[in-house]
Amino acid sequence: MLSFQKRKIQEAEKEIHEKIAKRYSKPFMDELKARGKEYGDVTMEIDGIKTTMQIKKTVDWDSDKLFLVARDMGPAKATEIMTIECKMPEANFNKIEANNPFYKRIIEARTVKYSAPKFSFPETE
Repeated sequence: MLSFQKRKIQEAEKEIHEKIAKRYSKPFMDELKARGKEYGDVTMEIDGIKTTMQIKKTVDWDSDKLFLVARDMGPAKATEIMTIECKMPEANFNKIEANNPFYKRIIEARTVKYSAPKFSFPETE
């Protein structure tokens, strides 16, 4: 019962946010552009209510393309301007046999962390 009510509240909240965004995005975006920005916070009074709009900036990099750039630069220059990170999918790790000459070094590079317990209360009918 509680999860149903929670879901309904979340759906209503989402609908309210969508309506606010549809109605007020343009004046907020215009203010942001007037400040010469593409992202950030803008606070304005709308219908007597102080309202803040926030646009966050997220940058994603194409790792394959950056790898090629780093390779052409050489390690010294690449590590001056880039963070070089290597990862291994757990499925690939599980396929490595213990007699592999790199197994011990790979194990040393691997750290496993576990999340805190999460509790839920499934509905019973």
